[in-house]
Amino acid sequence: MAKKFTNGYALLISVDENRVPQWALPDVLKDVNALRDVLIHPQRCGYEPKKVRVIAGAKATRQGILDGLAWLADKLAADKSGNATALVYYTGHGWR
Repeated sequence: MAKKFTNGYALLISVDENRVPQWALPDVLKDVNALRDVLIHPQRCGYEPKKVRVIAGAKATRQGILDGLAWLADKLAADKSGNATALVYYTGHGWR
C-alpha cells in the first residue's frame, strides 16, 4: 500500500532558458520534470504534489528563485511535525 510522505517539501529549479538563445538548456527542464514525477509517485517517494514546487522558464530568475526559497522556508516553519525535510534541486547554469 502506498503512503504519502506528508512532511517532505521540494523546490526544483530549472534554468532552461537564457537571454542568449543558443545558450539555452532545454533538456534540464526534462530532468526537473522527471524528478518531480518520481517525488510525487505514490509507490516511490510519495510527496504530496502541492508540496513540490517547480521553477522553470521565464520564472527561473533571481527573484523567482528567492521567492521559491521563501515558500520553502514558510512551509518548513509551518510544519509542526518535528520531522520535516526539504529538498532543493538546481539544474542549469548561471548568468550575470
